[in-house]
Amino acid sequence: MNHQASTDKSVDGGNFGKKKKTALIVTLVSVAVVLAATAAVLVLFVFNWERGFKKHVEERNWAKAEEVYEEKIDGNEKREEKADEILREAVDSLKEGYDSDFMEYSAVAEHLEAIEEFWDDSYVRRVSEEIASAEGQNALPGTWRATEIEAMGVTVNVSDYLEQMGMGDMKMEMSLTEDGRFGMDLMGQQVEGSWRYNGSTLTLTAEGEDLSAECEDGKITIEESGVKIIFEK
Repeated sequence: MNHQASTDKSVDGGNFGKKKKTALIVTLVSVAVVLAATAAVLVLFVFNWERGFKKHVEERNWAKAEEVYEEKIDGNEKREEKADEILREAVDSLKEGYDSDFMEYSAVAEHLEAIEEFWDDSYVRRVSEEIASAEGQNALPGTWRATEIEAMGVTVNVSDYLEQMGMGDMKMEMSLTEDGRFGMDLMGQQVEGSWRYNGSTLTLTAEGEDLSAECEDGKITIEESGVKIIFEK
């Protein structure tokens, strides 16, 4: 009898252990489900800014990207770091588009300018300057003719002046070649040398002397001793 009672007790104890184990598993699963749901909500609300911002950047909708940046990113160091990564990738993509001739300079410059409106970072400014310099470099080769001369507050149209002086066959022009050489003919005065371009400044070098000219709005302006000569293609 005692042996039988002992056996029954052992069986009951085993069932009790199984019930406790089952209850523990159910509890753990329930906790896991709650944690997963909480994590999903966290991702949805906390990191939703990142998905939205990245989407606007990829679509190049800079007005929307600026809105998200100002409302949900600006001032938050960790978010700014992530936004920096996204924007650098966008800037690199624009530069690649220009370098591969897939995008026109005007379009790339417009996009970069829009980014600079809300992203105050030296990276986008540096890329903008590099592209602008490259565009200027590419646009320079060719023949440039003197159109105006400014001196002592007076502006003279070169072509009209030469005609009036009976020197219509005289030249005032400058040729720049793609291999970095230049030739200048100023009313019979011949000069040859090399050229280089940086930013908006064209530097002409001949016989060891440098002469700087400013390139802007499709014009090259050489100024020396108060006299300006303006060249146009």
